[in-house]
Amino acid sequence: MNLYFITLILIVIISMLWLTWWYKKNLEKVSTKIEEEFDNNSKNLNTISENINDTNELLKTYKKVIEEKTAEINQYKNGADISRQKGLFLSLIDLLNFVKTFSTNDQLNDQIKNYLIAIEDKINILLQNSGVEEYFPPINKNIMYEKGCSAGFNTTKTNDPNQENCISKIVKPGYCIKLKEDSIIFLKDAEVEIFELNKND
Repeated sequence: MNLYFITLILIVIISMLWLTWWYKKNLEKVSTKIEEEFDNNSKNLNTISENINDTNELLKTYKKVIEEKTAEINQYKNGADISRQKGLFLSLIDLLNFVKTFSTNDQLNDQIKNYLIAIEDKINILLQNSGVEEYFPPINKNIMYEKGCSAGFNTTKTNDPNQENCISKIVKPGYCIKLKEDSIIFLKDAEVEIFELNKND
């Protein structure tokens, strides 16, 4: 009877040991698989995260390009609108110059001069509100490389060869519209006087 119990107890102990060993062995396999799966998932998540970051950078680039192109299109559109209105602006500028010239006539009475000054002010306000402003080309710059200016018939004599064809004086200002600092539409050229090399020496 004692032998039976001892045998039974041994069988139970052996079974428990075997089950413990088997459980531990399977637990290690499962743990290894879980770690591998975790590593794979971690790598996949990193890859997805990198792809998301790359996509975000691409979207930022696309957004920037779209904003720049939209601004460029708007600039061309504004330029096209201004070109269509150029005739109107030129007429107003010619009228302004005519009024300025006429208002200096000493034979006019004060009332007419006041009317002309009022008209001149109104035209100036209208042009300024439309973005039109006077343009003064830089003095001593070669007229060949300056936009928005034309040489008059009168010239200034010079003995310096470096001054030839350079602007010596502004006779009349020009008129322009600035779309941006580096983008200008010239409506009317400034009239300038340029240096002419004195060939008598």
